[in-house]
Amino acid sequence: MNDREFHDLLRGWLIDDAPREAPDWIVETVIGQTAALPQPRSIPFWRRWRLPAMRTLAVALAAVALVGLYTYRLRPADPTEADAPRVVRTAALGPGAALGMAALPDGVWVGNNSLVGVLRLDPETGETVASVKTYDRPAPRLDLHPAISDVTAAFGSIWTVDPEFGTVTRIDPDTNQVVATIEVGSYPSSAAEAAGALWVVSALHGTVSRIDPTTDRVTATAELPVADADEANLAGDQRALWIAIGNELVRVDPRSLDVVARVGLAGIADGIAVDRGVWVATGTRGAVSRIDPDSNRIAATIEIGTTPSAVTAANGWIWVTDRRDGQVRAIDPSTGELVLSLPTGRGSTAMAFSGSWLSVLNQIDASVTLIDIGQ
Repeated sequence: MNDREFHDLLRGWLIDDAPREAPDWIVETVIGQTAALPQPRSIPFWRRWRLPAMRTLAVALAAVALVGLYTYRLRPADPTEADAPRVVRTAALGPGAALGMAALPDGVWVGNNSLVGVLRLDPETGETVASVKTYDRPAPRLDLHPAISDVTAAFGSIWTVDPEFGTVTRIDPDTNQVVATIEVGSYPSSAAEAAGALWVVSALHGTVSRIDPTTDRVTATAELPVADADEANLAGDQRALWIAIGNELVRVDPRSLDVVARVGLAGIADGIAVDRGVWVATGTRGAVSRIDPDSNRIAATIEIGTTPSAVTAANGWIWVTDRRDGQVRAIDPSTGELVLSLPTGRGSTAMAFSGSWLSVLNQIDASVTLIDIGQ
């Protein structure tokens, strides 16, 4: 194509009224009109990829957020979070020395020595809804005075221990009535469930007795290698019965009643619980020790407060009261770390757990602190 043909083409397409004899004018006009049009700008490489990259990043962040939320909802509850255990109320017990505490889903049971029996509290309201006398007959001797030294929940019943009369009383929580009184020997002090039986220990005489809950009879009694102690506490599972007495922890085979191990403690034992190990509070040491049941040795010692007393396992944590500083503390059993501390009352010496309620008995204040720790 020569210049003339090019000019004719431009004139025919773009400028129909242009004179044929002025090709230069056509070219100049076309060039001028073309220059006036908006020109496309060159887009840098990084800007061409910015929008797709931002979209990809947003999708990735959304996926991470969903995974994080799912993981958060599945992991165990952390007592340091907003929905952590909290003190709901403190219930007054009224006059009378309070010793021992037990709990069932619909009630908290506290020993009362003015009543010589137990008070039943509603954990939802803290009100006393029933009282049950465990001994309402004249004492056989003037030097005997009925009393309560321990209260425990086992086999759907409430059991109280009377050290003066050497008896264990069984209460039906459905009727709030005494259904059995069992003689167990001289000066029993504590009771607990283990290996399908109720066990009662006498710290003074160094004996432990086994009660069959189907017959309410003592089926065996064994002597312990430690005696003449101020008090004893016991706990167990299907494998073993553990008795904290004096400055020793004694392991008893629940089938043969043989003593199979003895573990020395750094101080006088107060409370004991069994959960992924054996946990013993030694108030004179200000610590809680974890005993490995496979080796029968102390695996860890945790400094905790001033005078730790009661120990219980609840909702995946080990809880320890302190009778002096009025606190209850939670220990993570997998790490041995303190994860939570809540105020209770003066003289916190007993605990019980059932449902979502952890109850703490404050002897000096004559009150019960009710803590909601969730399911």
